Amino acid sequence: MLHVNVHRRKYFELYQQMALSSAKQSVALKRQVGCVIVTPSGMIAPGWNGMPAGFPNQCEQPQGQELVTDHRVIHAECNALDKLALEGIPVKGSLVFTTTAPCMDCAKRLYGAGVIGVHYQHRYSDDRGLQFLQEAEIPCEAWDGLPTAGRLREIPV
Repeated sequence: MLHVNVHRRKYFELYQQMALSSAKQSVALKRQVGCVIVTPSGMIAPGWNGMPAGFPNQCEQPQGQELVTDHRVIHAECNALDKLALEGIPVKGSLVFTTTAPCMDCAKRLYGAGVIGVHYQHRYSDDRGLQFLQEAEIPCEAWDGLPTAGRLREIPV
C-alpha cells in the first residue's frame, strides 16, 4: 500500500488556503479566524471562530460605542479540535494551520492533544500562546502575505 506523507511542505500552501477559506465562514465582525488541523493519516478538520451550535450566531455585543466579543465564542482551533474529538479521530502528531496564532487557552489545548507543529499567518495580540508552544518544543512558523510554497519562516518569540 502506498503511503502519502500529508505533512510534506509541498501541501502547506493547500492547508494555508483551507485555513483562509475557513475564516470566511466566521460571522464575527471584529476578527475572522480560520484553522485547519491535518492528522498524520490525512484527516482534515476545519474550524472557525463562532458561537456554539444552538446559540444566536452573533459573536459580538455592543457596549456603548464598542463591540465586545461574547465570552461564549469558540476559537477556531477549539472548533476544529472539537470536530475531531466528536468523531473519535486522534489528534496526536497533527499539524495546525491557522490564520491567527493561538491564544494561551488554545495553545494549551493543542499541546494537550499532541499537536507537533503550528503554522500561522498573523500574530495574536498576546504572544503567550506562542511562547508556551515554543517552551513545549512545538515548532511554530509564520507565513508571509499570501501563501506561496516555500515562504514559511520560523518566528522567534
